[in-house]
Amino acid sequence: MAVPYSVDLRKRVLAEYDKGVLKRYEIAKLFQVTVRTIYTWIQTRDLTGKIEAKSGYQKGHGHKIIDTEKFKSFITDNPNSSLKELSAKWGGVSSSTIRDKLRKIGFTVKKNNGDTKNVMNKKGQNTKKK
Repeated sequence: MAVPYSVDLRKRVLAEYDKGVLKRYEIAKLFQVTVRTIYTWIQTRDLTGKIEAKSGYQKGHGHKIIDTEKFKSFITDNPNSSLKELSAKWGGVSSSTIRDKLRKIGFTVKKNNGDTKNVMNKKGQNTKKK
């Protein structure tokens, strides 16, 4: 994960830009940042009045199921629900998060043990059971 540039560096770069003596590419070379970064900082400052790095913008990722005992009782209370139904009932987590937690606590996915209608013959062609 990339670490954002410090506020101090941002202030120094923008102060140099505001002086109007150096061009953007010269400022970029002097402070070892890209010209695109300087454009972004200028635009952010003009739109918001702030130069700090963005924070708290990540949405929808990283939801976890922390209380394992509560989750186990939830699963035993909803034994025939699909992953999609479980995620809707639990709230705030995806079905893949539910699936991963089920694996961690040792629950297995229900298998389809019904009678198979097609069986492979010796030549690899499908034939129906009688």
